[in-house]
Amino acid sequence: MIHVHSNPGSAIEQRGLRPKKDGKPRGMQQAPGNPPRSPFDKGGSCQSGNVHTQTSRQRGFTLLEIIIAVGIFAVISALAYGGLNTVLRSAHKTEAVAADLQQLQLAMSIIQQDLSQITNRPVRNEFGEREGAVLSPGTFGRLISFTRRGWKNPAERPRSTLQRVAYRLDDTTLVREYWPQLDASPGVETLQLPLLEGVTEVRFRFMDEQKKWRSEWPPISATKKVLSPPIAVEITLVTEKWGSIPRLFVL
Repeated sequence: MIHVHSNPGSAIEQRGLRPKKDGKPRGMQQAPGNPPRSPFDKGGSCQSGNVHTQTSRQRGFTLLEIIIAVGIFAVISALAYGGLNTVLRSAHKTEAVAADLQQLQLAMSIIQQDLSQITNRPVRNEFGEREGAVLSPGTFGRLISFTRRGWKNPAERPRSTLQRVAYRLDDTTLVREYWPQLDASPGVETLQLPLLEGVTEVRFRFMDEQKKWRSEWPPISATKKVLSPPIAVEITLVTEKWGSIPRLFVL
């Protein structure tokens, strides 16, 4: 026969769990100063190692993200290379134009020094014949021959400061010729200096004392042989790059 106790307090007292005034069993009381334990704790330590590992692990890039990044980099590189190539080609063109312009300026400076210093000094050619101070067209395919002053002599050699100069067109190169002495003689070497490339035509005009332009000098229509120079000389260079370049020199 089983006896059922109707008083629940007596059963608790038999197990040694006496209720306190606050209604909680004495066996369930926590020691003072210790925090309550979680049912997921083991030995007082929190079992959250898996969660901490997952949050601290770094997330990598997917294949699609890498492909997009490589594509963007390729487009930027192509644009940068195109811009750099354009800048380099422009720099090369600028350098080439600057070199051509420098050559043109040097040639025009020499021509100006020559034609602006023409002086009245006839000479004798290789055949011993007398030529005027200016002869155009000249002999042996020369465009013009003339005598100029102002030939510098820094070494103080025993020579004149006058110089016989000629210009001729060798294919498309304007060449300056000069002699070490005024009166030519057999065996004297002619010195040559290329001035300007890309010249297709060279024209000269000469103004006489009546202020009329002549295409040759001395004038063919002159009644007597003219040995003196004209009062003005005009030269026109026709170039491939710079077009027509006229210059006028008053003597």
